Amino acid sequence: MVFQHTIHVSAVVCGRAAGVSSGFLQGVRMARLRGSFAAVLLGLLAVAAAPGAQAAVTVAALTGWPPFSAQHLRAKGFANDILATALRRTGHEVRVEMMPWPRAVRLVKAGERDVLSSVWYTDARTRKMAFTAPIARNRLVFVTRRADAFSYTGLDSLTGKTVGVAEDYHYTDAFMQAEHFTRTPAPTLLANLFKVDTGQVDMTVADELIARYLIEENEPRFEHPFAMTDTALSARELRAAVSRKIDNTQEILRAIDNGIAAMRADGTYAHIKREHGLAE
Repeated sequence: MVFQHTIHVSAVVCGRAAGVSSGFLQGVRMARLRGSFAAVLLGLLAVAAAPGAQAAVTVAALTGWPPFSAQHLRAKGFANDILATALRRTGHEVRVEMMPWPRAVRLVKAGERDVLSSVWYTDARTRKMAFTAPIARNRLVFVTRRADAFSYTGLDSLTGKTVGVAEDYHYTDAFMQAEHFTRTPAPTLLANLFKVDTGQVDMTVADELIARYLIEENEPRFEHPFAMTDTALSARELRAAVSRKIDNTQEILRAIDNGIAAMRADGTYAHIKREHGLAE
């Protein structure tokens, strides 16, 4: 370092002795600075272009659908937690954005967001989105007081029962058209759980995970423990969907599927489920 410094000083002195102008020397220094800046810029561009450098995966998530997706929940909800963890385990950065369902669907279909969280498969949707393996399973089960535990074996087993149903909820046509039991509507599932607790209805039919979440959150307010049927009225797989408008659709799809498979195998999935109060 001393030798280099001496050479630099000597060059400047010699230059002045030879009559080299100070403007020339300033130009040399500026050229060196520009060269250094260019080298740094090229280095940054090389890092950005490297295979390991990836833009964050943007996830459009639903507002107000606990326990799967909501701003106030841990990690913004169970489904978003599973999805983000799976992507991070496969080397991706993740940005989860909460928004209303219509906007989330529109942005993902247009390729303005990469992934739609918490969605059911339909053939029509596959034209614009590619679906992942299941994140969770939405099972509609019957919830009773534990002392009145009930075994569901088909619609005939509901004969004479009073069943609480939630308004604007999707049930099977056969369930809604049957006449050998009574359906009693309520505005929400929570309202139906209180009806079961107080004996106003024999049971309610509910999404299993949502019911577990609501029972856990409101446990001090209930007077009786609950039981759920093993057999479901119906079931649907909850998935994520990747936009077909983006360049790396299949790469993100594989990352999510491989991440979830690994999480199920090593117990991470079950751990996250317990943290969200959804363990059986």
